[in-house]
This record gives sequence, structure tokens and C-alpha cells, in this order.
Amino acid sequence: MAEDSPVSVVWVAVEDSSRPTDETVPDGVDAVLSAGAATDHAAALENPAETCFVAAGVPGLVWFRQCADVVSQPPPALLVVDDASLAEAAASGPVDEVVWQAAVANPKRFALRVGRAVEAWSEGGHPSGPELDPLVEHTRDLVAVVGRDGRLRHWNPAVETVLGKTATELDGLDVRSLVDDAHTPRLDDHLAAVAEGETRTVQLDVRTADGERQPVEFETSPIVVGGTIVGLCAIGRDVTEREARTEQLRRTERRFEAVFADPSSFLGVLDTDGRLLDVNERACEFAGIAAADATGRQFWTLPWWSHSGTERDRVRAAIDRAADGEFVRFKTTNVGAGGEIIHLDTSLRPVVRDDGTVGSIVVEGTDIGDEVKANRERELLLDAIQSAARSPDLGAALTATLRTVVGNTNAVYGEAWIPDGDELRFQDAWWTGSSALESFGRQRSGFELSRGEGLPGRVWETGAPEWVPDLEAGSEAQLPWLGEVVQFGLQSAVAVPVLGTDGSVLTVLVLLTDTSQGRDDHFLELLETITAHLGAILQRKLTEAELAAERERQQRLLETSPVGILVVDSDGSLEQENQRARDILGVDDGRTVAEAYEHEPWRVTPTAADGPTLADGWFQEVSATGTAIRNEVYVVDRADGERLWLLVNAAAVGDDEGEVIVSFSDITEQKRHEQALQNQAERVSVLNRVLRHDLRTHLTVVGGLLDRIVEQADVPAAPVEDIRRSLDDIEELSQRARHIETAFESDARNTFDLSALVDRAAADLVDTHPNAQVRVTERRSPPVLAHEHLRLVLDNLLENAVVHHDDDRPTVRVSIARHDEGTVRLVVADDGPGIPESEIELRESGFETALEHSDGLGLWIVRWLVSKSDGELRLEQTAAGSRAVVLLPVAPGAG
Repeated sequence: MAEDSPVSVVWVAVEDSSRPTDETVPDGVDAVLSAGAATDHAAALENPAETCFVAAGVPGLVWFRQCADVVSQPPPALLVVDDASLAEAAASGPVDEVVWQAAVANPKRFALRVGRAVEAWSEGGHPSGPELDPLVEHTRDLVAVVGRDGRLRHWNPAVETVLGKTATELDGLDVRSLVDDAHTPRLDDHLAAVAEGETRTVQLDVRTADGERQPVEFETSPIVVGGTIVGLCAIGRDVTEREARTEQLRRTERRFEAVFADPSSFLGVLDTDGRLLDVNERACEFAGIAAADATGRQFWTLPWWSHSGTERDRVRAAIDRAADGEFVRFKTTNVGAGGEIIHLDTSLRPVVRDDGTVGSIVVEGTDIGDEVKANRERELLLDAIQSAARSPDLGAALTATLRTVVGNTNAVYGEAWIPDGDELRFQDAWWTGSSALESFGRQRSGFELSRGEGLPGRVWETGAPEWVPDLEAGSEAQLPWLGEVVQFGLQSAVAVPVLGTDGSVLTVLVLLTDTSQGRDDHFLELLETITAHLGAILQRKLTEAELAAERERQQRLLETSPVGILVVDSDGSLEQENQRARDILGVDDGRTVAEAYEHEPWRVTPTAADGPTLADGWFQEVSATGTAIRNEVYVVDRADGERLWLLVNAAAVGDDEGEVIVSFSDITEQKRHEQALQNQAERVSVLNRVLRHDLRTHLTVVGGLLDRIVEQADVPAAPVEDIRRSLDDIEELSQRARHIETAFESDARNTFDLSALVDRAAADLVDTHPNAQVRVTERRSPPVLAHEHLRLVLDNLLENAVVHHDDDRPTVRVSIARHDEGTVRLVVADDGPGIPESEIELRESGFETALEHSDGLGLWIVRWLVSKSDGELRLEQTAAGSRAVVLLPVAPGAG
């Protein structure tokens, strides 16, 4: 202390009692004593207030404790501390004041602390010696005093908490029991060394309260009293986090070493100037350079980049960016010792120090050759598909596909074969990039193969690809044109089928190379992928070609159709028309039907009450309802005043599109003819009724006059009878005309039992002509469907056979039988003179002229009624007489 200070300062050298020295003692210290000497000196003091003892650290605190135990009145105590926990422990005694280690070097501050220690001692008196626990109870470290025998003497609360033991359990506990047996030897060595006076550090796994193993680093120092080591002081710190960080670092190092040794990657470490610090073996092997020759050199100057100045510039720029802390990644190429070029995904990763600066750069290159190859194959596939899809026809699509494949693979020539019936025909679709092989392709024109013949024929037959690795070792059976192939230097071939959606072979592609190579399954897989997509494209193009041909055929049919055709959209607008439609409707060639209608609208009226009109939008109702129009007659009144009659049919096309096809034919002349016939028939009917009425009236008058003449004059009987017969014939003719008129006023049909009808007609004939005989020789027929006046046919045929017979007792034979599945045959035959040939021809022609006039109306009635029954009449002359054969349809539902 200073000269004017009454207090003497004693520095207690507790660290090494055998070597008390003042080398580290601060200014103001009067004496430096060892722990034992200091204890003796304190015990001998008569006035402790005049001497302040100073000690440092935990050993110093321990010494003050021991001193308080052996000295009845301990002197003032000043403890030098270096952390807050020790200061807190010292606050409860026996220390009077603490001073920080940094303040000891300052004499003024040190003297101030000495004065405060003496004042505190004087004011409160020096407390009795405390236990160890209060001194260090707030520290989280483990603090323990261990005897030389290795048993616990004192400890702080942290020891009890971590170990999970009570004070009773800890008192005298052998510290060896706190570690595993495997660590006991190390602990024994540690304790032995400290007992010899050394301060040692050791890390041990201590069993904690929860049964876990906690890594603790112990710093242990000897406790010396009176020059003798009386025990050990151990301070332990939990190093779990430090161990975890250490283990993580070790794992990182192991991973880095494993990655660095990865044979699939190129790895190196650069400094921020781009010099190579380290490189893995794989990168050196590829470039053909030793690691010792590569390290220390600028990275971009090394052999990996010697093939390209552009790549060197890219790498140099990337290093500059990485040196600034940026992660850089790019795709590049490296060249090997043998000139091999590989594609790499290269990255430069900066390694950043704790202060934020870049210390080094890790460069990594990963081989992406397979990825590049796959990308090229995808581009090839896409190019092949797009070029084929854009082609206008099948041949162009095949040529485009062959050009893409040959231009991007090892193939030097490609050709296509197309099935044509039972033959496989060489399609004029081939490609080569070699001018020398162009003549080879041109020579192939016209070649044909049968199924199973040659490489293309076999693939056509099997539907599976085939590879010929060595054409020179092949035979004509493999390639019928083998000599030409070898002559052009072609060495191997592969053929693949292009399949349609139904599995049929649409075409066979043959590819030839100028090198002999074995089967390449990857190349085959690529070809099969291309041909799978090509098959769908070719199928579509074939379908499009068929549709185009069908459209052309339909267009030809449309233009050459004898009827008018209109195609109407769902909204009622006209989409298409043919020339016949324009001709029928009188539309000029320069305009469409729709344009003509819009210019001068026509009035189109259906004759049927429920038929759609043009007001409905060109048969839009048919599209909406799906109900077709069948043989409906429409009247068209054009703007020029001309009237047309059209027979119209209309039906919707498809299920969803809503289009309607309308076909119509011009029946104007037919309608006019029918109208003329109807007018004529009406006039004839009126004339017939008038004539028959007047004729009957005049016949009645003539008959009455004839009766008066006979009564009033002597007239010979024969002329009178002739006159009466003529009058009866005229009356009969009038009745027949009435029958004809009645028959033709009706089109009704009935079902008849022909056998029963013949029986009734025969009975009536015999009543009228008693000398006649009617024999029915056959009666096997189903019911027939005929005109409701079919009886007139039988009556006229039977009467014609009797009245024209030259025998007084005429015989007529009738047979009824099935003619075929849908027809019944009725035969009426007689044995008379027969029907004159001229009469037969007249009935078959159906015309009466001035020179060819029938003797009666009977056969005319028969012909007309058979025709209206959809039957057939044949008149035949035989050696036995005449025959009338009538064919009538079987009634519906009859067997």
C-alpha cells in the first residue's frame, strides 16, 4: 500500500505454493505469501484490521474459507474475480470485497478496493467460515471439492441438480461412480495428475438425473494448505452443444470427403483469384492431368477448357461473380484427354467466413450427357411429329419423317414400304443426306414384296421391328437387293412397322447405316416412340384422304344427280346446292338458289296440310324435330309467274349437326298430264253418263216403235228379232260401260278367297248359259289381295270363253295354284277356236286404233282390273284352245 496507508497488503499465492513470486503481483502489495505461510501469518496477527489479504479466483475463495476455519479472527479479505458468478458467490462471505481482474493493474482502483475491504471488515466484523455451497450457489457450472481419496467433500447446488442426488447421497461419494467403467481409467489418471500438483482438463460423460450421458469438461486444480495438497477443486462445464457442433463439423467433413471422392462428379476448390487449390481424382483422370500439375494454376487455363475460348471466358466471369459471394450455375462442356466432349452442369459455390468475406470457392461439375441426349431425342421426336403432321399427304409425311430421323441419327438412308393388297409396295418416300445414295433410292421405284419376303416383308408379317447388324454376312433372303446394298457401302439395317389404331401395319420404315453395329435397343425404343405417334398421324391422313375422296365422289354425285339437291344448315340457311337444283328452279349460273330467292322471293306451298313451308326457314322444322319429309308435293310460284310442282324429300343428317338434305324432282309435266287426264276422265264420265242416258232413252223409244210396227204391219219375224238382238247388245254395251266407270272410280282393294269367288262366278255363268260346263281342276292357293271388283275379271274371262266358243256345249277349265312365294296363278282355259292373234296383241299393247279395234270390252275390263290389282295378265293361244293366265299378289299375312 502507499506509505501513508496504515494497512499492509498480503498477496496469497494460492496457485502454486511451492513458488511464491511477485512477478504477477500488482503494485501496492507489501508481501507475497504462499497459502500455508499466509495462513500462519493471519493466525499470528495481533491486529487483523491492519492487514488485508488478497487472493485470486476460486482457489483464492477456497483459501479464504479454509483460513476462516483455522483462524479465530480472519483478517480483511479482498478476492480478485474474473466472472460475475464468482463475484456473486463471494458476496456472502467470508470475502469483504471483490475486485475485477482488469482493475488490479490500476494502482488507484486496487488501493480503493483494499480500503473498502478493510472498511467492510471493520463495520461488520468478519463472518465465520461459510460452507462452499453459498459461495457458488448461483453458478450453472458444477463446482466440487474432492479429497485426495477421490470422494466428494463440498459441492454447489448445480451438482445436486445435474446428478439428481441429495446432499446425503453425495457426501463422501466416490466420483468414479459418476462415470461409466470405460471412462474410469481416464478419470484415475486425471485425479492422480492433479494430486501431484498439476492443473488438468478432462472431458467425461457424466450420468445425469434422467439417466442420460452428459458430456462435461472438468478443469481440476489441487488445493494446497500449508504446502500440502489437501484436496482437489473441480469446475465442470456442460459441453453438449460444443460436442454437437463438433460432430456436425465432423459429419460435414466426412460428407465433403465422400462427395470429393465421387467418381461421377468433377470437384475442385478455388481461391478467390481462381487458382485451383484442390481437385478430385475423377476430374484429373478425365483431363489426363495430375493433381499436382493442376493445383496452383488459374482454373480457366487448365485442359478442361482448352477446346473453347468462349467456355474459358464464361468460367472466368463465373469465378469473378462467385468471389463476390454469388452462387453461379451454368451448363458447359469439357474436353477429355482423348478429345471426348462431355456436357456438364457446373456450379460455383462461395464459402463465406464468419466475417462475411469469401474464403474459397467450391466448383462442381455433374455429367448431364444422358439429359442432353434425352433432350435431343425429345426434340427429334417433336420435329418428326410436327413435320409429319404439317405434310399435305401420306407420301410427304413419310418423307418428312425419314428426313428427320436420318438427319439426326446414325442412319444414312431411309425408305418406306406401303401394303397394297397382298403385296408390299415400295413407296416413293425415301431420304438420304448422301448424294451417292440418291441413285440407290431412285432405283427402288417399282419394287414389290410379298408377305414375309425380305426384311420389310417379314416386319409387315410379324408387326415387330427387326435388326440386321451385318448386311455383308446376310443373304438374299434377308434383303432381296443385297448386292446393291453392299455395293453402296451400307452395313446394317433396321426395319420398324408403323401401326394403325386397329393394330394393322400402315407402313414399314427401313433405315440403313454405313457402319456395322449390333442391336441398339435404345435406338429401337426411340424409333418405336416415333412410329407410335406417326401411326396416329398416318391414320388421320389416310382417313382425311378417304374423306376427301368421299367428298369428291359425293360432289360428283351431287352434280350429276338427276334430282335437285339442297343442303340446309340448322339455322335454315342454304349451305350447298347442285346444278340440277338451279336448273329446276330456273336460277342463272351466276347466282345461287338462296341469292335468287332473296332477290325475288317465291311462294312455296306444300300440298299437304301439315307440310313445312319456307317461312319455317328452309325446312328448319325437319332439323329441329328429326321428322323426315317423304314424297311431299310442293307448289312453287316463281316471281315470273311460272308454277312448278316439286316432289320433295328431306331428312336430317347425323345426330348433332342439324343439317338437312333436301332432294326434289320436277313433276310439273306429270302434274299437268295428270290434270289433263283428270279433265279428260271427267269429260268422258260426263259424256258416258249422258250417252248412256240418251242411249237408253232412244233404245226405249226404238223398242216401242218396233213393237207398234209389228202390231200394225205384217213384218217378217227374222228382221224384227235381229233388230231386237242389236238393241239388247247396245243395252249390254251400255251396262258394261257403266261397270267400267264404276270400277275405275275406286282404287280400293280387298282380300279374296279365289276358290270361293270362282265357284260363285261359275254358278252364275251356268245359270246364264245352261249348256256350258265349268270345271275347276285345281284349288291350292292362299287368299289374294286385289281390286274390289275382281269378280268382273272372272265374269268376263268365263263369259268370253263361252260366247266365243264354236260348240253348242262349251267347256271351260279353271285352275288356282300358287305361282311363287308372293303370287297366285289363276288360269281360265277353253277348247274353242281361241283368241285371234290380233286380239292378243291389241290387249298387250293397250291401244285401240282405227285399224285395230276390239270386238268387245270384256278383255279390256280384265286387263285394267288386273293392272289395278298389281297383277299380271297373259293371253296365250294353244293347240287345244286359248288360255288366260292371271297372276295376283298373295294377301299380307297369308301363309
